Amino acid sequence: MAEHSFMETSFAFSANPPKTTLELDSSLKQKTRSWRAGLPLTVMKRFLWNYELHGLTAFLRSKTLITQTLWVFIMLGCIFLAVSTTQTMFSDYLDHQTATLITIRQKSRMLLPSVTVCPKNPDTLNYGMVIRDIGKKLPRMDRITLARLMAFAIAGAGFNNVDTVLKQVTPDEMTKLSSLFRRWKGSRTLVEFYKDLFEKYGYKCEEFLAKCFYGYEKISCCDVFRPHYVMLRGRCFRIDRFYQTDPDPQSIAYISDRFPDVATFPRLYVDFHESTYLKVKGRRMVLLPWNNDCSMSPEFRGKACYVRKWLRTKVIEPLNCTVFYLKDKIPGYSVCDPEVIVRNYKTVTNTSLSNADGLKIERYEEFLTTNLPGLVSQLGGQSGLFIGTSACTIIQILLSFSRTLSKFFHAVFFQYTRMDLFY
Repeated sequence: MAEHSFMETSFAFSANPPKTTLELDSSLKQKTRSWRAGLPLTVMKRFLWNYELHGLTAFLRSKTLITQTLWVFIMLGCIFLAVSTTQTMFSDYLDHQTATLITIRQKSRMLLPSVTVCPKNPDTLNYGMVIRDIGKKLPRMDRITLARLMAFAIAGAGFNNVDTVLKQVTPDEMTKLSSLFRRWKGSRTLVEFYKDLFEKYGYKCEEFLAKCFYGYEKISCCDVFRPHYVMLRGRCFRIDRFYQTDPDPQSIAYISDRFPDVATFPRLYVDFHESTYLKVKGRRMVLLPWNNDCSMSPEFRGKACYVRKWLRTKVIEPLNCTVFYLKDKIPGYSVCDPEVIVRNYKTVTNTSLSNADGLKIERYEEFLTTNLPGLVSQLGGQSGLFIGTSACTIIQILLSFSRTLSKFFHAVFFQYTRMDLFY
């Protein structure tokens, strides 16, 4: 029998016929279009919103309408709270809200306020020495002319309480007194002349201050008092940095802070054999620079503002000069000639200032500087800076934690239920 060998051949046929080039291009464009359409959603879910807006991430990943609605209300509530707190804090910033800190400290010693004692009238001079000085330049003058010339010199210095003598002087006599004053001054400058008149021929410390007591202890007056000029008052004596170490009160005539300028008010008149006891408190105010009631500038500390305003409005602006004892207060002006001040004496000695508030009350109000919007902002800033959390993040954590607990208890309950079925 002849043997025949058969070679088996298998053929594979494709179910779909091969596509043409046109069909391939159309399919590729469709896939590209669908990929591009899903790209923004993929980017938002995977890259941007996962790290920026946690609530929006949860909203995009929600699969039910109820969950999406819940996250919409949560996000709207958080946005409303953020806008309201931000608006409140911004308005508070524009209003310059401040807080006043009052600190009371115990110290072993306390710097006493400056006590300045002045004579009632500025003509407290050694008249014998003054008359001898006048006699060197103007010999053989009568007593009335001498008295009027000295009153003219004192009033020309810018001091008060000489108007009773000046009322009796006529304009012609004023011109004569001005000529006599220039002869008496001689080659000295006005500053040198007035220093000789008030410091060389004025009262000395031991002549003006007889006894001084610190509490009940007698002390040397000239050891603690130094000469000092007071506006419109004259040459006075002022305590120079005296510290109190016990609670005994002090007798005063002028009271002010420790800054150089002393205003005409407040003042106390202490008569002979009369004691005045005053309880003094030390206080320091540190306010913002733009506050009108307090400034750390040397020009406006203490009573300097009042003195400068009087000097500018009553002397410098109308007369274009200054008084000798305040010539360094506003530099750039020469010392006024006595005749100029005497002719404008009522204006110079008038202490009423239109813009100087004399009647004031002090109010201390304590309030909380950290309010509810500030607390929310601080909490959000701290958590956002260090751990990058927000209100939505906390809500997500709570929901995830509650969901995990629910699954855990459900699994435990289901496990015990199945064990009960076996038994």
